[in-house]
Amino acid sequence: MKGSSSLCTSDKCRVCRILRYGFSTKKELSDGIGVFTASTSGRAFDSIQVSDGNPSLRKALIVCRVIAGRVHRPVENIQDMVGQSGFDSLAGKVGVHSSIEELYLLSPRALLPCFVVIYKT
Repeated sequence: MKGSSSLCTSDKCRVCRILRYGFSTKKELSDGIGVFTASTSGRAFDSIQVSDGNPSLRKALIVCRVIAGRVHRPVENIQDMVGQSGFDSLAGKVGVHSSIEELYLLSPRALLPCFVVIYKT
C-alpha cells in the first residue's frame, strides 16, 4: 500500500483482498464459526495471527461497521453453535470484570469496512 489509496493486486495481500471481495467464509477460520470482531484495537491487534516471522511484516486492522442482528449469548464450547439457526452473531467470551466486547459474525456480509490502520511489527 505504501501511502497509496488504491488497492494492490497481490494475492498475498489479505487486506486488499478483503476490501475487494469481502471477508472470508472459510470454515477453518475462527473455528468455523464466523468472522471475529472486537470492540477495542488492542484486542483486535492481539488476535492477528502471523504465519511469517518476517521482521518487516506489517499488520493491518480493518475498522468496520458491524450489523450484529440477533446475538446469541456466550457459550462454553464455541462448537456448540455450529448448525444452530435463528442467530446472526455469537457473543465472545469475556471475563467477569471485562468491558471488552467480542463478537463472531455468522455472515461476513454484516461487516462494512470503513478504515484501514497499518503498522509495522
